[in-house]
Amino acid sequence: MLAHPVTKATARPGFAHALASFRICFGVLVMWECWRFIREDRVWRNWIAPDAYISHPGPAWVSPLPEAWLELAWLGMGVAGLFVMLALFYRAAIIALVLIVGYFLLLDATEPMNRLRLILFFAPILGVLPTAQILSLDAKGPTKSIRPSSKRHSSNASDNITVPH
Repeated sequence: MLAHPVTKATARPGFAHALASFRICFGVLVMWECWRFIREDRVWRNWIAPDAYISHPGPAWVSPLPEAWLELAWLGMGVAGLFVMLALFYRAAIIALVLIVGYFLLLDATEPMNRLRLILFFAPILGVLPTAQILSLDAKGPTKSIRPSSKRHSSNASDNITVPH
């Protein structure tokens, strides 16, 4: 049986380290962006007390949350970036990141947020690639194979049990 080309490519050790490095840099970028927005008081200027607020034509029903919830959403985005960087609760962090960033992009049409668009572009891609297999807090430790005690070796994969130690 032939493996998928992406699976074969990501199985190489060098490629896995490159993916993990990209995941770590991506998480740092997300945390830096959140810190920058909070430090420069851009959350207040853009969504709490903006000079002008123009929504996108299609999703005009999206409205800003109350002040405390907006700041909590930016904090949540930063925590999701930290979790992506550490690969801790990785898939949940990617989903949270996509939802929060998507919300802020739909919220306001006047602010050009290219970094957030970049985050929204790469997050789903990172969610489907095996970037959390190495340099990860979620990755399973080394495994040891326990074979059945019989003399014959079965080619059936279900006869071999793999347990973490």
